[in-house]
Amino acid sequence: MKRPRIRREITNPKLLTIRAWAVHVYTSLGLPFALLAALEILRGNAQMAFVYLGICNAIDTTDGTLARAWKVNVWAAQFDGRKLDDIIDYITYAFLPLLLAYRFELISGTAGLVTAFIVLIAAVYGFCQKVAKTVDGYFTGFPNYWNFVVFYLYLLKTPQWANMIILLTLAVLVFVPVKYLTFSSKVMRPLTTVVASLYGGVLIVMLVLFDKIPLPWILASLIFPVYYFGVSVYLYLKGITDHHSEGKAD
Repeated sequence: MKRPRIRREITNPKLLTIRAWAVHVYTSLGLPFALLAALEILRGNAQMAFVYLGICNAIDTTDGTLARAWKVNVWAAQFDGRKLDDIIDYITYAFLPLLLAYRFELISGTAGLVTAFIVLIAAVYGFCQKVAKTVDGYFTGFPNYWNFVVFYLYLLKTPQWANMIILLTLAVLVFVPVKYLTFSSKVMRPLTTVVASLYGGVLIVMLVLFDKIPLPWILASLIFPVYYFGVSVYLYLKGITDHHSEGKAD
């Protein structure tokens, strides 16, 4: 008869500290990939720029889970991982996507620059407000997913005037205190996780095919963004949130 496997937890404080710092190193990897994305934008290679931004997004999506599991707030308490994450997120979710939008003339001219300025200021407000993420695990206001917005504007080849209206509308929504789902939100978490995972796979295929993606496929891929916004607004209007969650969400 086989003995049951006993899961051995790490108890050595030095190893726990090293493991916690490894999460911060992992988070910081978003910076070199952000630089690579910037270089591709300057070279005029939109596909590779989005690939590198996608890698940054994958790191950002997974580092929080590691941080909570490995208790970085305990074993690397002297370092502010949230601040590091916000700095990298602003670069990769807002600044670089807007640079890409202007470089590839999704917006252009004085009106395009003004649009970019407004979006960047709205985005930094979104990151810096104290309730950017609520205690019960929601983003407050449009959660600065400018990389996804610009990705679709690029693929859909929408006219510049429409792009500016879309960007400015979303910039306004940063200031509207609707609570948007995150992976910390307990309401509908299983369904959201499954749908988001499937969407991640779809995005990888889209990055590979890129300019060769048929329009119906692009439109079909919008199912998750529509689900995300629809559910978030519905839950907010109905007042269905995780009121009994404790502590600040990571």
